[in-house]
Amino acid sequence: MDTVNSDQLILLAIEDITDKRKIEEGLVEVEKLFEESKERLKLAIDATDLGIWDYHPLTGKLVCDNGCKKMLGLLQPVLNENPANIAIA
Repeated sequence: MDTVNSDQLILLAIEDITDKRKIEEGLVEVEKLFEESKERLKLAIDATDLGIWDYHPLTGKLVCDNGCKKMLGLLQPVLNENPANIAIA
């Protein structure tokens, strides 16, 4: 508390967080939809016996899921090598 001319004053700080709260609620909804989408994709891939791979050109790393490894006959130790060096078993 502060005093002015011997009157006591109370200082309040008020911040409108409406927009911030809407953004946070929107992010929660987006995360929920993303998780549902990932689950649907996983179910579709599992049901169709497909595989997924991802190539990172900056690092030269190739990442394959088990379905992809199974289809291509790749061995686990080979996956961390440059794709140009990958040998099909």
